[in-house]
Amino acid sequence: MVNYNGLQVTCECLDSLARLEYEPFRVFVVDNGSSDGSADRFRTAYPWVRLIASSRNLGFAAGSNRGIVGALEDGCDAVLLLNNDTVVHPAFLALLAAAACRRSDAGMLNPKILFHQPSNRLWYAGGYLSFFRGVQHVGFGQADRDDGEEAREVTFVTGCALLVTRRVLESIGLLDERLFMYCEDLDWCLRCREAGFRCLYVPSAVVWHKQGARRSDASEAFRQRLAARNLLLVLQRHYSRERFALFLAYYLLAWGPAKSLRFLLRGQPRAALAIWAGVREFCGMGGPRIPQVTTR
Repeated sequence: MVNYNGLQVTCECLDSLARLEYEPFRVFVVDNGSSDGSADRFRTAYPWVRLIASSRNLGFAAGSNRGIVGALEDGCDAVLLLNNDTVVHPAFLALLAAAACRRSDAGMLNPKILFHQPSNRLWYAGGYLSFFRGVQHVGFGQADRDDGEEAREVTFVTGCALLVTRRVLESIGLLDERLFMYCEDLDWCLRCREAGFRCLYVPSAVVWHKQGARRSDASEAFRQRLAARNLLLVLQRHYSRERFALFLAYYLLAWGPAKSLRFLLRGQPRAALAIWAGVREFCGMGGPRIPQVTTR
């Protein structure tokens, strides 16, 4: 779990993890240079948590990589990435682990993810990548439904609550740290599938996600710049040259202008311009730099 000035929500998540009906497990929290006293609070209130403290904000990708390497060095057979703004059902980890054990080809697994409020609304019930709409969450915003118990294959798994096996990590490497945050999970699951593993949605396992409030123009601009840049970087890596050329033309002529117009109409001009700043950054960046798994 990566924390950056999220003391309250991270503590609430840790409190829910303390009630897990699964053994053995270990919790690693990577504190990304928080200034709200998070690291000191974790040391005193949660002595069972293994804290990895950074002096600066590494971003989600690099911060997660630090935690992953720490877990692998500690002998873990699988690693769960978990957003700090979640609360988990006590049985969710046992159900994810059981699903991973039942499938020899299982690489990455997601639970069902509900909104924290209202707690019966879906945030993620499987996912896929659309050429025209990007990453899509099945059932987003809809009432929770009975999906049965059996895991099923999906083409996109979200990094919000993602279990990945050690075998996959040693095969495909860590998260691409250039992405900082946004689309790093898309790149990871595409690499997982290209290596011959399966991405699974496990509806019996449940997590609740605290969706953030409407962002300021400045914070939304930061998000849109990275989202635009990273989506182009990831699809350039995984699409054929011809397919990516078509997607880039569509993005520049239709998707990008439509998104910019929506932000302008909402009174967020910085966010509208940030999309194009992200495109310019993409044009100046090189090829993939995927950190490999190395443990002492």
